[in-house]
Amino acid sequence: MYFNQPELNQFIILYPPALVNILRSFITDEMFWPEDEIRRNILRRMTDTGKIYKKDLLTLWQQEKFRNHLPVMNNKEFVIQVFVHLDVLVLPKRYSDKSDSHVDYYLVPCTVKNKVPMSFLDEQSFASRTLSLVYRLQKSSIPSALSFKLIGAVSSIWPIMELNSRPLLYHSSAVLCVDGNTEFRIIVEDTKVIVYLTHKTSKAAISPDIAASIQECLTSTLEAVLKFYLSSIGKNHRKANVSNLLQIEVGEVCGRSPCVVPIAKAKLHSEWVCDSGTTHSSRYRLLWLFNKVRNIN
Repeated sequence: MYFNQPELNQFIILYPPALVNILRSFITDEMFWPEDEIRRNILRRMTDTGKIYKKDLLTLWQQEKFRNHLPVMNNKEFVIQVFVHLDVLVLPKRYSDKSDSHVDYYLVPCTVKNKVPMSFLDEQSFASRTLSLVYRLQKSSIPSALSFKLIGAVSSIWPIMELNSRPLLYHSSAVLCVDGNTEFRIIVEDTKVIVYLTHKTSKAAISPDIAASIQECLTSTLEAVLKFYLSSIGKNHRKANVSNLLQIEVGEVCGRSPCVVPIAKAKLHSEWVCDSGTTHSSRYRLLWLFNKVRNIN
């Protein structure tokens, strides 16, 4: 196995199954955790918070059954970079604005078990402060490996918000910070990727450039993840038009769910009436699109 990437192209992996064995050091069921309490606490904190410190990762690799795979420090650094490349480990963007803040841990999206609390949908002003974006995949369901990679990729672009020093990273979902006034939630469920973009005061205060930039960045990221997934199952992703595998819908929040329409419909109609009988204006849903924001006053 060879990765023709910077920081990875100095090594050739002669025995790829070794990577699987190394993954078992921190991505494993609780019944396979080591017996000593120090390492069990490391794994317990990781599954609870979704993050692992580099020093703790190296502590796990000191176990006898992993030493043979990682005999020297150069090997350890290379394996860490491989896992970062594969979005198994994510080097997060700094959430703090302090220049002296230093991230010395990695996010591990695939190990988080807690579900995202949906109580934010019940907040009285949430709908009036939020735009919604939905990607519908033309498949029966989204493979869990794809959702973990998507959350990992997104987490490396925008900083994950923190509450009491705990990253708001959940199973197949996360809360991310755009700026001091804007945040967005990404939730992967069944055949959908749901995005809620929220401003502190009102959705009218959401910057059109920010909304459109997030949409384009998420779209390209999701397409890249789909290409990676297709190549991993033996499909020729170079010939595949992955944009045909998903439909993008834009809109707002109505009740406790996103109220969205396909982009094509959003461009054609100035308003629409949803299933609950509410009339929605295209003014806000078109904030997601660069080619329309200039016409919005």
